[in-house]
Amino acid sequence: MEHNLTRYRDWDPTGFDHKGAFLHEQMLDWYVVPVIRTRDSGILTISNFECAAGMISDASVMDNELSFETHRFGHWGPGWVEIIIVRPGSNCETEAGKIAEMLENYPILDEDDFSQREWEYVEESWQNMSIRERVKLCAEHGISIFAARHDYLPAHGNGRLWEDLRGEC
Repeated sequence: MEHNLTRYRDWDPTGFDHKGAFLHEQMLDWYVVPVIRTRDSGILTISNFECAAGMISDASVMDNELSFETHRFGHWGPGWVEIIIVRPGSNCETEAGKIAEMLENYPILDEDDFSQREWEYVEESWQNMSIRERVKLCAEHGISIFAARHDYLPAHGNGRLWEDLRGEC
């Protein structure tokens, strides 16, 4: 099978970790799906991880034995790291190869999922702001300050309000 997946024995969360240090010896030849999630992951990383997990899970239905596992372990840097590993020769390996190829060509596995998560983040950010903070943002973006009274995002403006609320999500 031709793909750019890394075997767990050759994988490390950062360049400062021991390769293959966190799993059982019998899984060292399994492949790591090229998405990880950490305590500090942003929306794109979470979207890609969860979409990949769903794709791998769907592929596992055709396998007759355990063909993937999700592992979460403590880590000195980001607090914890979560990965998905797939058994060599399984349908999950094939799907992981497709995921790797997709991510080489474009950084988002599922535009709809990412957009939905991004929208929810921005809405929640707006809802969690005080009226005073909302008024300030509306004034900065030429939006009526009376829009700050509502828990839903103002529909006016040039999109800069969205960008400000989106921040580093």
